[in-house]
Amino acid sequence: YKTEKVWLNALYARAFDIARSLLPLGTTTLLSWTTSLRAARDHIRRLKHHPLPEVREVAAKIFQKLVEKYPHSFKATDIDVTASPADVYMAKFGARDRVVSASEVISRLGITEAELDAIRGGALLARPGTVDLEALKQNEAALLAERPKTAPLPWRIESYGRYNLAFLLDFGSFRDLQRHRNGVCQVPLIDGRFGFHPWYLEQMEDNMPAPEFSKLKASIDAQFAAIAGLAKEGVPVSPALRQYYFPMGTQALVHASYSVPEVVYIGELRSAKTVHPSLRPVAQKLLALLERDLPGMALYGDRDEDSWSAKRGEQTIVSKKA
Repeated sequence: YKTEKVWLNALYARAFDIARSLLPLGTTTLLSWTTSLRAARDHIRRLKHHPLPEVREVAAKIFQKLVEKYPHSFKATDIDVTASPADVYMAKFGARDRVVSASEVISRLGITEAELDAIRGGALLARPGTVDLEALKQNEAALLAERPKTAPLPWRIESYGRYNLAFLLDFGSFRDLQRHRNGVCQVPLIDGRFGFHPWYLEQMEDNMPAPEFSKLKASIDAQFAAIAGLAKEGVPVSPALRQYYFPMGTQALVHASYSVPEVVYIGELRSAKTVHPSLRPVAQKLLALLERDLPGMALYGDRDEDSWSAKRGEQTIVSKKA
């Protein structure tokens, strides 16, 4: 470590990595958006059908400000949810484009009970049926084998198809994964069936006195039980809103659909030691998947199981005068 301050910052960062799991799932985050007027209009026309009311509210506020600033680029029908047959269609089916339940993922991928048990144990399920692996090996062997570090695979490789993937991930780390806009990675609907991510519990148990950990674990279990019992208590809460009562460390069944270039990018980038320790194993499993399916391919991810790194102590945000 360069200095004692870097060491202490690394400790603080790890403490936050653990403690963030106890934040409510609905904890807000800072949003910034740079876009064109046309893209803004397209997004607002989709967001107005979002199943979460606060997202629809944000879309309405953004639309109002855009109309004030650019009155000739937007129309009242852009925010009207029943303005056209297309709007009625999106209102009926659009919710599934925004959030997806575990039951829908299980049905969509045909996940068996045995496969679900393996996923609960930490496995990554891959459906490679739509990836033409043989054609990749036959036509792109040199391209895959000679790729240097940091070099992206050509865009055309996406034409060989996509993997459909399913795995468990806590919602806090899902937010880090979902920000990669390439591919399909729908927001999971949290229902608590997969419990609290074990990495957080292991870290808490290792770093807390036994009596305090027992109290905390009992509190987490009580929270899950209370959420499950809301209906019996006569509390009318929809699944989309009920999920906000869960902590950020709650696991979800994530469905991601990635092409080979996207698997490479996410696998290498998110396997780095600066990435949250609950997400790194998923990225490492993506790299292992490619090694299995495309032997000889050049890959450069970090396979070390130990996620401790001094670099976390250097990732600080400080204010500087311009």
